[in-house]
Amino acid sequence: MKEEPAHLRAKYDEEICELFLAHAARLENHLVRLGASRTLAEHVVQDSFLATRLRWVHVRGLDRPRAYLYRVAENRTRKLLGREGGRCVPHPDPHELTSRPEPARRVASPELRLVLDEAIGRLPAREGAAARMFYLADRSVSQVASRMGISKGTVTKYLESARARLRRDLGEDFTYWMEGEQ
Repeated sequence: MKEEPAHLRAKYDEEICELFLAHAARLENHLVRLGASRTLAEHVVQDSFLATRLRWVHVRGLDRPRAYLYRVAENRTRKLLGREGGRCVPHPDPHELTSRPEPARRVASPELRLVLDEAIGRLPAREGAAARMFYLADRSVSQVASRMGISKGTVTKYLESARARLRRDLGEDFTYWMEGEQ
């Protein structure tokens, strides 16, 4: 492999960073749909970006460098999971595929956490219970459904309704909390 010119190294690093920011979360969700656990998908995404960066001199000239990145990630995932009939296994529950923030890690500020907790307290009882477990206790949809004794679809509806109410109630604070610090 050819050594890249030193004066282009920073430019290439910046291009990879932009690609990472634009596609890492989507690529992770794609790998989860292929059957990878969330943790495995995170590792494969990191490795795939590093592998793509090593070949960036060549990859950046392709018509679709993003497609190359996805192919690298898919191949690494399939290799790690093994194949069965040409498809990765197992296929996860679609309720677990939704891209959601990592609330326990995102709500680091005690003040913001208190504001969110108070706003959740103003929600209808069932919505509030689901939102508190999902966002503040970092439980999955399946875990919330099991604890509440309801279906995952009902939990999803409660969470969608809770998000809409929280967005109206908290405005910019809610956007900050959902998107994390920029």
